[in-house]
Amino acid sequence: MIARLLDAYRIMRSELGLGLRPIGTGILFLTLRLVVGLGSLLDPWFFPALRRTRVRRPIVLVGNPRTGTTFLQRFLADQGVGAGLELWRMLYPSLTVQAMIRPVLPILERLSPGATTRRRLTKPVSHPSRPTTCRSCFGSSTECFSTAWCSRST
Repeated sequence: MIARLLDAYRIMRSELGLGLRPIGTGILFLTLRLVVGLGSLLDPWFFPALRRTRVRRPIVLVGNPRTGTTFLQRFLADQGVGAGLELWRMLYPSLTVQAMIRPVLPILERLSPGATTRRRLTKPVSHPSRPTTCRSCFGSSTECFSTAWCSRST
């Protein structure tokens, strides 16, 4: 396995001109895995009730990209049918590590590459037509700017 990693590094260095960046990324991921592993070992001591917790009747959503699985997951979580899992909780499954990361989470979210996109998407949408209140969209009162997203025409 080490030989394959060294071969991959040689190829990246010669063909892509990458020097130490792949090594730094590998060390970062290895450190992340070690921290999560250590946190998982500490979880039974800090969270003894975790061993007694059982998941009954899990719901697993599987689908192709852009088919509504995220919307369905959020909708079910809002209705109290289940609980969703945020990305940072999937990256750090240890409850001990989550407790350590939670205070710095707002800073990490601002540094995230997706933060710029989220800020752009949360700005008010300017649309030439007037918004209408639609109760048939997504089962709640939402502002509709386009009849393409609305199940009824206004």
